[in-house]
Amino acid sequence: MARIPLRQLPTTCLIAVAAALGCDTSPPITRVLPAVSPIRKAELTRGQVVLYPEPGTKLQDLVDLRVFGTLRPRMTPDDARATAGIPSETGAAQGKEAVKYKGPFGEAFVIFRIAESPEIRSQYWTLRGHPADGSPAAVFHPAVVNAIQTAGRPDILSIMAANRTEPLVHAYLRDGQVKELEWLGE
Repeated sequence: MARIPLRQLPTTCLIAVAAALGCDTSPPITRVLPAVSPIRKAELTRGQVVLYPEPGTKLQDLVDLRVFGTLRPRMTPDDARATAGIPSETGAAQGKEAVKYKGPFGEAFVIFRIAESPEIRSQYWTLRGHPADGSPAAVFHPAVVNAIQTAGRPDILSIMAANRTEPLVHAYLRDGQVKELEWLGE
């Protein structure tokens, strides 16, 4: 009998197999959270808060991006050197060069990332930062802090682009603190 890789099976077959094995195949429950201006909509799904800002809201008004200094999304290490100068440290990630910059607001990294799922494989440069002060009040607008508090203890916070479906920032939280920011777009 021929073996078929899971990624080649239709989704309905995978759901049927998961159900037969006793796995929970129900869609994740999304809870709508109260939204406070400049947040238009806030949702909580499986420990992730997703925020949709009001049109015209600037990302810098919602999250303090000073940890990144002059670095911007989609920069390569060479772009970072041209913009921010000599890095504090260099290393490797996913077989590619990675650079780290330390500043008064924390540490920023330009690293190569490979994201894989059964449907796609994407490779890209990402900009990550570890804020020096990880308290939500130091990193986010009060409306964002309100959404975090309302959600309980979320693991991930995503701020979406106004009127689009892609995220601009992911924040990874642990024990009520912002441990890492990933700046994906402007």
